Amino acid sequence: MEISKRIKATKLLEYQNEIAKKIYKIADYVFKNDVSLKFSGFLLSGPPGNGKTEIAKQAALLIGKGTPVKIFLLDGSDIASPKWGEAEEKLKKAFIANSDSKQMEKRIIIFDDIESTLMSRDIDIAKEWHFSINSVAFHLLDDIDHSNTLVIATTNKPEMVDPALVSRLYPLSIPALSKEQLKEFAEKSLGGGTFEVNTEQVLKSLESKIDQGKIKSLRDIEHETLLEVVEMVGEN
Repeated sequence: MEISKRIKATKLLEYQNEIAKKIYKIADYVFKNDVSLKFSGFLLSGPPGNGKTEIAKQAALLIGKGTPVKIFLLDGSDIASPKWGEAEEKLKKAFIANSDSKQMEKRIIIFDDIESTLMSRDIDIAKEWHFSINSVAFHLLDDIDHSNTLVIATTNKPEMVDPALVSRLYPLSIPALSKEQLKEFAEKSLGGGTFEVNTEQVLKSLESKIDQGKIKSLRDIEHETLLEVVEMVGEN
């Protein structure tokens, strides 16, 4: 699914921004220069809820500012199909440029939770379907014009990703968030919206839950922020 016009620019946390800029610098150079090296893209791994998908989206936006690109977001539900061979065709279409222009269009393909699609063939639960789709993916990554197509994949479970895919992508580890980073995001979240409550009180409550270990991810903060606001509105 193309999401080029649906991604909104978002201010990232400092550590997220550093990773997004690293992706941008490499991709921008590859897209603007005739690089003979086979650089297929990146694999962002780390615990859930630490901003991997958002980093990928914001990096793609940065790349698009320097070079016109189409951005696609794929996950297991986009590829899966009950009919034999259909999933492979869906995957191929993501890599094929459909531009009528003589100049090849450039595209960024974000594979979210890639372990759900390209699961390691060594895992007991891997099916025959995974062997087929993995084989197609490996050939596509090897044969694409690397100066026009770049993959940014994310995973919460790197141990489940096929090793052959891991070897084709540059690994970027996104560590678990520190309490200070969680507090920074909590303050950022409250500053980015209009809440008819005392936001300082909400932030104080969120910080307390972070210190107690009750909030461990960015998603936790978004959930707890909403619950705190609704509870305070109900009290007024």
